Amino acid sequence: ERARHKKLARLFTNPKDKVILTALIDQGFRSADSRRVADQIHYLLTTLGIPSFFSAYEKFLMLLFIHGGRFFPRITVPRIIQKMRRDSGHLIIAGERPALQAYLQKRRSQGLKTNINHIGEEVLGEADAASRLKMYLNDLKNPAVEHISVKISTIFSQIQPLAFDQTVKILVQRLAELYRTAAKTEFVRPDGSRVQKFVHLDMEAYRDLAITAQAFMQTLDQAEFKNFSAGMALQAYLPDSYHMLQK
Repeated sequence: ERARHKKLARLFTNPKDKVILTALIDQGFRSADSRRVADQIHYLLTTLGIPSFFSAYEKFLMLLFIHGGRFFPRITVPRIIQKMRRDSGHLIIAGERPALQAYLQKRRSQGLKTNINHIGEEVLGEADAASRLKMYLNDLKNPAVEHISVKISTIFSQIQPLAFDQTVKILVQRLAELYRTAAKTEFVRPDGSRVQKFVHLDMEAYRDLAITAQAFMQTLDQAEFKNFSAGMALQAYLPDSYHMLQK
């Protein structure tokens, strides 16, 4: 843990390293084609340089990749992804069904509650939004899941503050579908007690605060959700949050 913290400290004190790492994560792994991924990583490393916060061994591996490994993408790219997953394992859990089920079961046996929060921000279209909504619904139907967090920008791709009422109207319809599923499915706790699944709305950009809150309140104001509980995160550093909480 100390070694990990020292490594992060080197990253945070070097602005250039933050740029390189962000570019690698954001651009390097978008494609499912190993050759395309290898080309992009090679381009970024040769253009921006190898991050200085990497250990000597990691720098050596990057040099090997630049000078030869990129020509064998089917071997090198999966190993790079595997190492990234291993290095971020203390922050991000695997989303594949068997690994996730094992993690949830372990936490349940320890008497701990787990809130599932999928990585990903704004979706790129309504097809993506429908896919994410389906993913959340499947999470709620999973007997091992008790609590999920949802970002409104992942269930609707056309959030527009200028079209406030229309945006809220569509979000209410989609939140209602989530709440309806959560209300119908129960989670069995280790002591045998049964509770409704819980849906928590995550806050993101400041511009979405009023839209999120309005969609949240309008959905729960519907008669069918009179006895249903849900949550919404408010950022304490925003002065607006206090008045929103009172409302």
